[in-house]
Amino acid sequence: MKLFLLGHAGGSPGTYVPRLASLARRLELIPLDLPGHGRRIDEPLVETVPDMVADLRHQLRPFFQGKGERYALFGHSMGGLLAFALQLSLAAERRYPLAEHLFVSSTCFPGRHHIPAELPHLADRELWFKSAAYFSGISQEVAASSELMALFAPILRADLKAVLAWSPREIEPVPVPLTVMAGKADIVNRKDLEFWRNYTTRSFSAHLLPGNHFHLLDNPRAVAALVLSSLPTLKDSLGNPLFP
Repeated sequence: MKLFLLGHAGGSPGTYVPRLASLARRLELIPLDLPGHGRRIDEPLVETVPDMVADLRHQLRPFFQGKGERYALFGHSMGGLLAFALQLSLAAERRYPLAEHLFVSSTCFPGRHHIPAELPHLADRELWFKSAAYFSGISQEVAASSELMALFAPILRADLKAVLAWSPREIEPVPVPLTVMAGKADIVNRKDLEFWRNYTTRSFSAHLLPGNHFHLLDNPRAVAALVLSSLPTLKDSLGNPLFP
């Protein structure tokens, strides 16, 4: 089974792959970079959630060509929002298969986020430091380099604008099993996680894991264990998780 990874604002899901390496014996980990991020750093940024979803659909199209392709989606922070938006898009069109499971990490439901509205409008340095204080995990290496700051601050700004702007009026539940998680010291709290329960017609579970908003980077083993235990096709005949 393929596990597609979607990244946080200003970042690349490629950074998750080495941390989730324990999953690689059971799942094929595939990071999906947006334009202007990670391996696609030289491409122009897309600045709205619908445009981001359109790009993700384009990336996934080759994987949908063969019969019986099975996959799950894991999105962290902004990536969780995009993973959900992608499933909404696919469910509405009914052309491509939906995920066997949707993992949403440290993500508030659309329109219910806690992101300060002024963040995207700040100058680069102030944007970076205030985001670092708010999200507890933004790269300090970037903060120490004016060259890196000039490169990555516009990416973070564009992503935050997209998240803040996307608040669709009517959202239907998706027919996909949904597991949501956040750090115990996260800005995303238990109430935020439980709200997601209303937006799946399949199984739902919510989990608080050790760590803050970037618990995935600091405590990846807890995330990997949760992913494995949530996928029924990765359990033995007694229902026990098949840990690598």
